Amino acid sequence: MVVYNTAKMDNGPNTSAAFHCGYENDHIISRNNIFANIGTGRAILLRNSNLDSDYNLLFSNGAYIVEVNTGVAEYIPSFFEWQAFSGDDMHSINIEPEFVSVEDLHTFHNELDGLATPLFAFADDIDNEQRHPLFPDIDADEFAIIPEIIISEDTIIGCGAPVQLNATVNFNNPVFQWTPSSGLSNPSIGNPIANPDVTTTYIVNVSNNLYSISGDVTVYIQNISDFSYQVSDYTVNLNMEDNLCASSEYLWSFGNGMTIDQIQNPIFTYSSPGIYTICLQCGSGIGCSSCAQINIICDPSKKIFVSPKNYQRQDIENIILWENMKYQIRNIFLLL
Repeated sequence: MVVYNTAKMDNGPNTSAAFHCGYENDHIISRNNIFANIGTGRAILLRNSNLDSDYNLLFSNGAYIVEVNTGVAEYIPSFFEWQAFSGDDMHSINIEPEFVSVEDLHTFHNELDGLATPLFAFADDIDNEQRHPLFPDIDADEFAIIPEIIISEDTIIGCGAPVQLNATVNFNNPVFQWTPSSGLSNPSIGNPIANPDVTTTYIVNVSNNLYSISGDVTVYIQNISDFSYQVSDYTVNLNMEDNLCASSEYLWSFGNGMTIDQIQNPIFTYSSPGIYTICLQCGSGIGCSSCAQINIICDPSKKIFVSPKNYQRQDIENIILWENMKYQIRNIFLLL
């Protein structure tokens, strides 16, 4: 049984191998090893067809990762071709091990952490440190990492705009859980698409069998376009003041059951005086709307009102237009 070894070849001929499995036909079990050929040779030279290999790191800088020579030489170029050819190493990995130095074969490569299979007869590593009983490391050495998370920076989006969140960690087999899940394409992946209705802080918890870490990112919603309007007779001319609505799916509603969509600057004519609330909605977001309430209680043929520029979102104006004040602006009252 060949277990928990770190074998490295730096130089040597193309036929060199980090693991040379010889001519004997004994059943050889290989587990939790690093076989790395930093030179041009093989990770494994196999002269024994009776090999059971898994949960290893296999790496070669050469043209072939494995040479099988049990009579006629066969050269296996890639790790995946070796898996297909042999049926072995299905839980193994193919990365450069990143040793501490040429002489020091300790490695702190995050991808090795917790990937070995437990072998209870081997409780300690090469440094006489205890191995994790359930999730040991591939390598002669057992090590632990400090979990770290990299997460998207806080961002500002327009109403109706999607934004991709991203969280990555430095440990294996991470399980992601984002909260709140509303407005996310998938709360269980590292890079969901967010399309919140209102400014939202998303918290992600990432864990595996060994580690757990959290992070957060805030998506700020930029309020949609303010709008200005002009009232003349029963007709209201509406104008978007900017392009903060990131979606083209904007909807105007006029307080009488009538709506207009997909038009930036509509003109709408009412059939009678009254109190009307005009709203501009961007997409389906509940927080993405601007409204103005207009109270017309007179003969509309005798007056005209122009709203202030850059009308502010969610301000409510009662505009009372009196019959006898056609030209005197001082008699137009804004009740806020």
